[in-house]
Parts: sequence; structure tokens; C-alpha cells
Amino acid sequence: MKKFVDISGFVYSGKSSISDILREIDGFIVPAVEEEFDLLRIPNGLIDLKNSVNDWSPIRTYAALNRFEKVARNVGTLWKFPYKYFRHGLNYEARYPQYFKLLNQFINEITFEKWITPWPYSHFEDNGLETFFRKISEKLGYIKLREYKLIYKNTFLTSAQKYTSDLLWSNYPDRTEHTLVTHNALEPFNPHQNSDLLSNCKCIVVDRDPRDIYATAQIIPPGQADKLNRYRNMCAGHDVHKFIQRYKLYRSLVVENPNVLRLQFSEIVLNYEQTLKLIYSFLDIDPKLHIRKGDSFKPEISIQSNGLYKSDKVKTFQNDFLIIEKELGL
Repeated sequence: MKKFVDISGFVYSGKSSISDILREIDGFIVPAVEEEFDLLRIPNGLIDLKNSVNDWSPIRTYAALNRFEKVARNVGTLWKFPYKYFRHGLNYEARYPQYFKLLNQFINEITFEKWITPWPYSHFEDNGLETFFRKISEKLGYIKLREYKLIYKNTFLTSAQKYTSDLLWSNYPDRTEHTLVTHNALEPFNPHQNSDLLSNCKCIVVDRDPRDIYATAQIIPPGQADKLNRYRNMCAGHDVHKFIQRYKLYRSLVVENPNVLRLQFSEIVLNYEQTLKLIYSFLDIDPKLHIRKGDSFKPEISIQSNGLYKSDKVKTFQNDFLIIEKELGL
């Protein structure tokens, strides 16, 4: 039975450590940590569609399906000139060769019935040019028709699980491993809530000392710095007070679940062997299968990133670290 493990974090919290550990264990396929699977959590992605199906409505669910299909087709495409200047794509078709075939199958499978009809609720999502031509056409007596689809709620989840499983494993047709690792398919707050979109899925979330997260945000890797400091601003590292508020809010929304293993980066590097036992137990792994131990993850090297806020690299931010300690009670 094919299984999934999704690994996520809170930005600069060290989730790559778990990716590297699982990469050393037989039975796991672990893509590069930069290879994230965004189709679930992306706005108007599969999670938003699932939520709309659960709160079923002939109006809202149909609209959610249209938004999902539009986003999913953009995600799968590498737009070329001149369209690349007007649309955003992720070129998933290159990663998953059956991408559009499986997308079409999924949409057809969850469509209970469809027909052509006027549908005024869709007018709100038309762009300016579409609205202009529709109104001119109506003045001339022509009513715009749309292909309306009724979504089959009862079998949606089964179809969604098959779709994501077939899609993710399509990149590894000849592999015999039992578990495929995804990165950031789900978010770290309550990943179990939507892990049912990946069949047989467990989640591992890595967190880190907020001072180290803030310190990491200040050290922009060579070649990644820009005028907006986007690699710093993603975690509000440009403003210590905003960073603290973000940190508090994110952690206040964490929901514990037996199918979610939460690890601190400091524990991974300081108590490496004990952490391995937790991972083995959580994922039901025979320790003997950890046959490449030390090839990818080297705790003696990664430990240098623990307590980063104490290093000379960020000594100009010592006052900010004191503020973080005081506000978060460290």
C-alpha cells in the first residue's frame, strides 16, 4: 500500500533535517527539499475545493470547481512568450508527465452532471473585458451561456485521494518504495485536517527557537538578496515586533493530533538518537532499514545552526533577540 509523509515547518525552522534523515532509510522516496507540492494549499487549490464540497452548495461549489480548474491548469503549465507576462505557472507537467490527463479524469469523475445554462452568479468572476462584451451582447439580445457542473459530494474524497496519489507517484512509475515524501503539501498548523487528501498520510512538523528563525532571516544567502529583502520579509524578519506577532499567532493555531509528529530542531541535533527512535516509532520503521545513516543528515554539522542568534554574524541584532526573549518568555 502506497503511503505519504508530508514534512512542513514555519519558515527557516529546519524541516530539511527530516527530509535528509528519511532519505537515508530504505523504502522512502524523498524529492529535493525545494520541490514542494503546492496544489493542495495554494489559494483555490484542492483544500479550498474540498472545503467547498463539504459545505456543499449548487452555487459556491460550482464556483470553487471553476477556480480550482483554472488554478490547476496554470500550475501545470510553463507559459511561453507572450503569455508568460500575463499568467503564472509552475510547469508541473514537466514534473508529472500525466498531469493534465489525471486532472481531466479527476474533474470528470467528481462531476455528477453538466449542462449549458445562463448562470448569473459567475458574472462576478469575469474580468473587465469579459463583463464589457457580455453586457454589450445582452443589449443585443444575446444571453451568455456557461457549462454548469454539479459536483458529486459523496465520492469526492475518494476521487481526490486517487487523483493526488496517481499524480504524485506518476513521477516514479518504476520505483518499488512504499512511501513518498512531500514538502509543504499541508501547512504546519493543523495538517491532519487535510491529510485525508493524501491517502495513508502522516505529517512531521519541525519548529525552531524563534531567535534562530529571526537570525536566519537576517543572513541572506549570496545571490538571493534583493531590494525587497523577500527572504527576510517572508517571516516578518524586517520588523521584530511584527515577527513576534506572527510567531504568536501561528503557534496559537497549532492543533495536536496522533498522526502529526512535532519536533524541535534543537532536539533533532542535540538528541539525535532519541529523535530517530521517535521517527522510527511514528512511521513504523524498522531501525535496520536506516542503512545510509549519516550520508545526508550530519547532526555534528547541523548543530552549528542551533543557537545561531548567539553568533557574530547577527551580533547587530542582539537588542531584537532580547525583545523576542521578553515577549515570548524564553
